Amino acid sequence: MDDAPQPWRRLDTPGFERLVRSVADHAICMLDEAGVVISWNAGAERIKQYAEAEILGEHFGRFYTPEDRKTGLPAEALRIARREGHYEAEGWRVRKDGSRFWASMTLDVVLDGAGQRIGFVKLTRDIGARREAETRQRATREQQFLAQQAHALRERTAMLAHDYNNLFTAILAGAELGLRSLEAPERLTLLFDQIIAVAQRAEDLNAALKALGRDPLQAGREGAEANVAPPTPASAEAASQGGERPQPMVRPRAGPHVLVVDDDPVVAGLAHELLGALGCDAEVAHSAQQALDRLAQTEDFDLLFCDIMMPGGLSGVALGKRVRERYPNMSILLTTGYSDRLQYLSDFPMLRKPYDLAALEAAVAALTQANRQH
Repeated sequence: MDDAPQPWRRLDTPGFERLVRSVADHAICMLDEAGVVISWNAGAERIKQYAEAEILGEHFGRFYTPEDRKTGLPAEALRIARREGHYEAEGWRVRKDGSRFWASMTLDVVLDGAGQRIGFVKLTRDIGARREAETRQRATREQQFLAQQAHALRERTAMLAHDYNNLFTAILAGAELGLRSLEAPERLTLLFDQIIAVAQRAEDLNAALKALGRDPLQAGREGAEANVAPPTPASAEAASQGGERPQPMVRPRAGPHVLVVDDDPVVAGLAHELLGALGCDAEVAHSAQQALDRLAQTEDFDLLFCDIMMPGGLSGVALGKRVRERYPNMSILLTTGYSDRLQYLSDFPMLRKPYDLAALEAAVAALTQANRQH
């Protein structure tokens, strides 16, 4: 079955004429072969503001904008309708008062009883409200997309800042431990090797930062996929190659028993050694679950020192809340390389990365003293 528009055949019946004239939500008019208006309905008067007596005998081109008339769009519409039998378009149209509205217009050939073309029937609808709704929906979708991209970009930027702060923490810790190991050349060499390995991570981070500068949205979409993997700690590398592990600094263990939780093995290892330098008895876990498993084995820990952002679905804040519920006498200290706003996510004390030995010592001393007072 042919679904193409069929030419109108003129119906000179009073009923049809009354029907057309009574339609109020569509502007319907008849045009002669030249495009002159020869009939007008109530909808046309309502939408275009012309009374029938004002518009009969006028060319339909006056409904077009001056710009469209200048380019010959009305004549082009008639040419296409003559050739194809049908024409349709959307565009700006002009009311009597000069105001514009967005319209959907169709133009169909009208044939007489003998099949001869005698003019056109023109149907116009004001679809401005629909267009405005579509525009608002499109704007909303664009805003949502931009908001998602901005969120991804903020997350990626925060992640890079976190990784940089981890590097600085490791370098600071390694340097301070090195200064305390001047009389142990082998240990000092291993610490310097570790500092160099950590510093080399900055090359990968710099590449990620440059990508962020070249294409922020793409870098934001990549997100965690571009994370820089932490290096193997020097101690683990030496052991895997059959060499000796660097011996930890020997310190009297008169201080608190501390569980360090950080997914970055370098930062965790150096935090362990810094705490050892302060006289603490420290152990390391690389995930929240590992920490919970260790705490289930013994409850004699005095302090949980935990990074906020960790893999596995359980953050440092969530871990701290579980530990507080199960072990109410244990002190909790969180640390992060993300922005300062994270400290407002919980009521736990916060140590910002990068931190040095003095900052760590002050934080541990404050918690230990507060714990003793209770």
